[in-house]
Amino acid sequence: MSSAATHIYNKIRVEPITPLIGAEISGVDLTEPISAAVFDELQTAFHDHAVIFFRNQKLNPQQHLVTSADWRSPYSPPIYMNLI
Repeated sequence: MSSAATHIYNKIRVEPITPLIGAEISGVDLTEPISAAVFDELQTAFHDHAVIFFRNQKLNPQQHLVTSADWRSPYSPPIYMNLI
């Protein structure tokens, strides 16, 4: 993660929330299939900002599962394994 990401995004808009962490993503509808090019840019934004937010997405439970499956399983540090 860099405090000043230098990537140019052609498919999405990325608005940093703070200089160090977090960005709001717009220009993508998570209820629709995501192209490989858009997903690559989403991953780049995630790597640049560590946390990404998608506002005003109206996903039903199935769409949420499909979208999250693209990102693989979330990482749970071993300390939290007893809580899952």
